[in-house]
Amino acid sequence: MLRAVAEDDMLKAAVTLTGQYRDREGDIEWLTEEGYAARLAQGLSVKAKYETTGEIDYVASVEEVDMNVGMPGKFVWDWYHVWADKGLWDNRYGVMSDADLLPYESISGARTLTKPYLLIHSEISFLPEPARRHHEAMPSARKRLLWDGDTPHLSYFDQPEVLDRTAASINKWVGEI
Repeated sequence: MLRAVAEDDMLKAAVTLTGQYRDREGDIEWLTEEGYAARLAQGLSVKAKYETTGEIDYVASVEEVDMNVGMPGKFVWDWYHVWADKGLWDNRYGVMSDADLLPYESISGARTLTKPYLLIHSEISFLPEPARRHHEAMPSARKRLLWDGDTPHLSYFDQPEVLDRTAASINKWVGEI
């Protein structure tokens, strides 16, 4: 999103809400140095296998304890497994995705963003420090960081009072730019 807003003249401003802001420090905080290296190596290996054989290797997308999945940990498990348990979503992740996902970073896009930008995050949303670093990196004179206290990350997905409050903040900001 950051790159798209920075590079596309059709986009005049943007808002992101509890995003995953990708930089090396955040990836290591999320996966650890060893976990990052292992996932990248595995992703590259199974991507090469796919390119040779057409075979796709999968792991679970979310898992409460196993860290060798797409989005590891209780935090994401608590939200996503419910949808899989209801049969509304397949809990699987193409391992080769890590070959492209992990080297990707968004901080360079933040460093070029001069358009109005509202970044909404909280202390207990996913990886708050990368969100702060991305906001600080933006040269935009019309950027704003709305640090939403201790609002849990997943509350932005389905809690009416959080959604209403956030929508009101976005509407106010849009009216000011």
